[in-house]
Amino acid sequence: MGSVDLIASCIDSIRQIGDEIADSIVYIDAGTLEAFQFIGGFPLLLELGARAVCSLENASPLDAAADWQSSFSNPPRKIIVLTSRLLSDAHRYILRCLSNHGTVSHCTVLTAISEIGHSAYVDSPLGTDAFREYETLLIQDHDELLKKYEKLDRHKENIHKTTSDFTSDADDYSKWGSGVHYGSNSESSPTKRDFFDDDMGQVEARGRRLSVAARHFPMIFSPISSRVFVLPSEGIIADSSLSNHHEDSLGPGLPSISTGKPFDSDEVPPGVTLTAQFLYHLANKMDLKLDIFSLGDTSKVIGKLMMDMSSLYDVGRNKRSAGLLIVDRTVDLLTPCFHGDSFLDRMLSSLPRKERMSSNSAAKNPQTPSKHSQGTIKRSPLDIKVPFETIFSKEEPNIRSSVLSEGFMSFASGWNSVDVDSEVSWLPDYADKAHDHVLGCEFDTISGSFLSNCAGVHYLEALLDRGAKDGLVLIKKWLVEALQHGKLSSASKGRQGATSVSEIRSMVQMLSRDQLSLLKNRGVIQLALAAEMTLREPQSSRWDAFTSAERILSVTSAETTQSLAMNLKLKLESKDGERNKNSSEAAPSTDDFDDEWGTWDDSDNTDHQKEEAYGDMQLKLEVRDRVDQLFKKFHKLSSMRLRNQALGEGLAALSRFETDGYSRKCLLYKLLLALLSRYDVPGLEYHSSTVGRLFKSGLGRFGLGQSKPTFGDQAVLIVFVLGGINTLEVREVMTAISESSRPDVELILGGTTLLTPDDMFELMLGSSSFA
Repeated sequence: MGSVDLIASCIDSIRQIGDEIADSIVYIDAGTLEAFQFIGGFPLLLELGARAVCSLENASPLDAAADWQSSFSNPPRKIIVLTSRLLSDAHRYILRCLSNHGTVSHCTVLTAISEIGHSAYVDSPLGTDAFREYETLLIQDHDELLKKYEKLDRHKENIHKTTSDFTSDADDYSKWGSGVHYGSNSESSPTKRDFFDDDMGQVEARGRRLSVAARHFPMIFSPISSRVFVLPSEGIIADSSLSNHHEDSLGPGLPSISTGKPFDSDEVPPGVTLTAQFLYHLANKMDLKLDIFSLGDTSKVIGKLMMDMSSLYDVGRNKRSAGLLIVDRTVDLLTPCFHGDSFLDRMLSSLPRKERMSSNSAAKNPQTPSKHSQGTIKRSPLDIKVPFETIFSKEEPNIRSSVLSEGFMSFASGWNSVDVDSEVSWLPDYADKAHDHVLGCEFDTISGSFLSNCAGVHYLEALLDRGAKDGLVLIKKWLVEALQHGKLSSASKGRQGATSVSEIRSMVQMLSRDQLSLLKNRGVIQLALAAEMTLREPQSSRWDAFTSAERILSVTSAETTQSLAMNLKLKLESKDGERNKNSSEAAPSTDDFDDEWGTWDDSDNTDHQKEEAYGDMQLKLEVRDRVDQLFKKFHKLSSMRLRNQALGEGLAALSRFETDGYSRKCLLYKLLLALLSRYDVPGLEYHSSTVGRLFKSGLGRFGLGQSKPTFGDQAVLIVFVLGGINTLEVREVMTAISESSRPDVELILGGTTLLTPDDMFELMLGSSSFA
């Protein structure tokens, strides 16, 4: 069998629905948009025959005009919707799409959530037969909407008849123009003919019933590379709660602290159920037969749910064996909080992100409160923005303005296929608006995943295991290759030594002088500009300061408890001495303070002073409560090894894989080295399959027992961190594989989201926490 490739699996799944995509308008929501940017799905959709690819949340009647196939012969008859959310959440957007296109007679809805996932989600109104229920619901709502429009049309016709004697043929024609003109030869414009054809298509579509098909499409996730993936930040799985609000929970975006206590079936958070569904269907799509292991209380629940979904048919099929390890993020909270030496980690923390388009489902449905809808999770989208205006020199704005205006003129005249050279007198002059803030933001930034060049270099995958300096050197190498390919000379060509940001900048400007070169090398130029933003001040100094402070804390944490206690005692004594000294110096002022006791009742400022004193005291009490809550959380985390003895023994056993006391390694690095070396890790639980339980309980009595598999024995390994991963973990996991006795193993690393130190602050102490 071939190697495991996440991007190839996603592309194959899209090709399997090519019949539905052909000759249809494709609508994708924000989560699917993020996922398709990473796999390069938009050219594939157009290759499969899509008329247009549009945003579900920003649907418009003009979406039908953006026909990439350039047919314009027939109005759209079908639409296909891909959503990463529940059908009930996407329903209003789907209904809006149908109302925008009156000629559509067939609608296909593909959702990342299975029928079982819809029925298990507390806030979902759909049951076990969710897809059929939704098909009926959408048809009913669409029919009601059509009836409402027909009533409005009859009302308009009655008004039109009463005023027919006072209208002219020109006025009757103006309802089609509505103030929009298409140049000198607007009579022959193909766009206007489409308007008339579209109206006839609406009459034809209203005569027959809408057909709807809802199906499951599980391959909606964000593969950062062929072996690393996260869930879409605006999808329902990443947005759903991973823990309920109780004493052992930190926030809805993180699993609860592992205490060893079993979960009640009624207390399983919705995010846990949806994650189990996703992993199960992902393995099925990739033809993998899983041996499931878990580390952490919440991960054990996911393992049990996946085993309950398995069957004899799933296990007995001719599939490739793989090991799945699910790990709670709360078992190792320090790693994503560190500012490590990772180029992509710095980039994600420094660059601006796209604003979220969709809100949390709990906020959308206030009429259906749930005990699981406590707290909101605001995952940061991975859709980054890189400013492109900086690559142009200061002398070029006027040239850019004229080119921009000419581009608008050419685009507008292109609507008229009969006379391309016709003048467009109605077009306003956009040259003066080229530097307007709103228009400038659209043209000066580009968002989305980093592109790959024509040679097939995947930039993100190549930078995953790079530090800050190595990443900059690699970007310089790509820039030099692009300059050589374009036969452009560079002053830094062949120069040895450290790579500077100014050197990268000069090469980017050389590649951007020609429009053809700019378009051809847009991927590496975008990456170079992102590196410049990441490594310039004050972002670079801020990151280095955090790194130095964390390194000092790591070194001091290796000291004994007695030495730390002694240092704290000395510091407290010195502070106490300074406080006594200051109080003794301020002692003479107490006489004046005592003299004011008799005049307080007569003072006009007494009430104001009391209000200020009350406000100060209230603020102090609030700060003390917040600090008390913070230290309670720290106490719970530090006592996790004592409360969960098996997990504590396992974490202590993994300490043998620390290289030295000055460079801390993440939990996944040590865990993989231990499992690939076939060590037993206390606290790691194996979830037996249906066949395994049968052999163990039944046929095992006759000597046909099945031995317990080992995670490190599998040829394909999948590690999923419930709560999220960061790029430093990706780098160290790759290092662990290369240092192990099995460097040929195929490892897939996944997580709920891609975390940065700022994200961890929000999840533990900020707006996405229970604090």
